[in-house]
Amino acid sequence: MTLELARAINDCRNALAKRGMLDPQAAPWIKLREVEDRWERDAFYRKMRDRAAFHVDADVVEKGLAELLKDNRDVILCKGEGPKADASSMTLRLEAQINGLEMDLEAYGKFVATVSEEHGIRNAIQEAFIMATRAAGIPFGDD
Repeated sequence: MTLELARAINDCRNALAKRGMLDPQAAPWIKLREVEDRWERDAFYRKMRDRAAFHVDADVVEKGLAELLKDNRDVILCKGEGPKADASSMTLRLEAQINGLEMDLEAYGKFVATVSEEHGIRNAIQEAFIMATRAAGIPFGDD
């Protein structure tokens, strides 16, 4: 979820409200507002959105790499499965990003879990769309 999604939710909600077609207490709109609020009003998620989601700021990577060097330990550049490294991933960038954001793996894991759960938001978007079409008098599905 990103700034664009939060703004789109807000714009859609405002347009429907102006037309008297919004039920703000409907389950999909409650869910959509929760997502919007998280990305617009929660300082932690705004920071992650702005410094890690769209792009990774160079200072974040530099700081993270410096932390890895300070620990004076071996780091994995890339890991994968099998002799051809199928399903490989570049882990150094991720470790540098996490360290540069001053997070530990547990905090980063919680953040990623929340974002992953939000992929289910498409159901709320679809339900809100169906409600809007019906409010506009447009038959949808079994109508």
